Amino acid sequence: MTPAPRIAVVGSANIDLVTFGDTFPLPGQTIFGDDFDLGFGGKGANQAVAARLCGAQVSMVARVGSDLFGPATIANFTSQGIDTTYVRALDGLASGVAPIFVEPSGQNRIIVVKGANDRLLPADVDEAAEMLKQAACIILQFEIPIETVYYTIRFARANGITCILNPAPGQPVDLEQVRQVDYLIPNETEAEAITGRPAPDRRGRSEGHRHPRSQGRAPRLERHHGADSGARGDGQGHLRCGRRIHRQLRDISWGGRT
Repeated sequence: MTPAPRIAVVGSANIDLVTFGDTFPLPGQTIFGDDFDLGFGGKGANQAVAARLCGAQVSMVARVGSDLFGPATIANFTSQGIDTTYVRALDGLASGVAPIFVEPSGQNRIIVVKGANDRLLPADVDEAAEMLKQAACIILQFEIPIETVYYTIRFARANGITCILNPAPGQPVDLEQVRQVDYLIPNETEAEAITGRPAPDRRGRSEGHRHPRSQGRAPRLERHHGADSGARGDGQGHLRCGRRIHRQLRDISWGGRT
C-alpha cells in the first residue's frame, strides 16, 4: 500500500472570535450581542486541517503565543492528527486572533491581529529543514511575514519540492519571488492586488488582466474560489483569469479559505 504523501504547511494559526448581533455599535457605544462563537482558524491552519481530512500526512510550521490560545491551538492540531513538532509557543507574545462581528444579513467586519504569526521567520524554516525536505508539497499563505514566504519559496525550489502559494490576504508582491512557486492560487481580488491590473469581466476576457512578466518560468497555477475567480500561469510569463471549475470536495475546514 502506498503511504499517504506528506504535506507541510508553513503559515498562520489564529483564533476566530465571532460575535453575532443585530447591528454594529457606533463609536463610543456599548450594545448587547446575540451570540458568540470561538474557533480555531488562520489560513495556514485551515490548509493543514483540509489536507489532513483529505488523507495526507501533515506537518505544521507555525508560531503561537504564550497566552491561553497557544496551548489550545497546539492541542487542536494534535487532535486532528497534524504533526506539531515545529509549532512553537513564544513567550511574551499573544497568539494571532481574528475578532469577527456579524450582522443578521451576513455583513461582517474583521480585524486580524497577527500576533505570534508575525514572528515566524526564515530561521524557523531552516530549523524545520529536514522535515520539509521529506515533504511532497509545501503550502504557504500571506498571514506570516512576506520575507518568510519568499524564503520558503526559494527553499522549496532549491530542494525540488512542489510549492503552493495562496496569496491571501491579497497584497502587492515581488513577482520575481512569486514566479518560483509551482501553483499560485489567487481569487479575483488577490490577482488584482498581485498584478496591479483591474479584475476581468465575468467571462475572464479582460486583456488588462494579462500581466506580462520578465522572462522565466511562470506558475502552473489554477485557483477557483467564488463564482468566477481564479487565475493561471500560461507558461509564457502571463497571469490569465481562469473560469470556474466545479469540483466535488470531501471536506473542508470551516474557518476561512483553504
